[in-house]
Amino acid sequence: MFSGKFQAGGGVRDLVLIAKRGEVEVRHASVELQRALEVYMQLHQHAYGTDHIKPKHHWMMDIPRQLVRDGYVLDAFVIERTHQVVKGIAQHIDNTQWYERSVL
Repeated sequence: MFSGKFQAGGGVRDLVLIAKRGEVEVRHASVELQRALEVYMQLHQHAYGTDHIKPKHHWMMDIPRQLVRDGYVLDAFVIERTHQVVKGIAQHIDNTQWYERSVL
């Protein structure tokens, strides 16, 4: 069960990279990516249930449409990951008088 989800996740990743590199026509990549994401989410729900579905799971379902709309893969999601690091530090700060200085 979990290895199938892992394989499906790898397949999704591979399709995104193939589309990003322009190795396949955008519409074909979009269709294949949509199918792969559906399989991945079904396996995710089977493994973890619906209680562990997060907004980011829904957002990834928009990537195939975005791919067709824009003709390329948007991959600036590093900003979100960096934001989570800062948020993890900042949420423990109680000094609101010098909040920014305390976080830094």
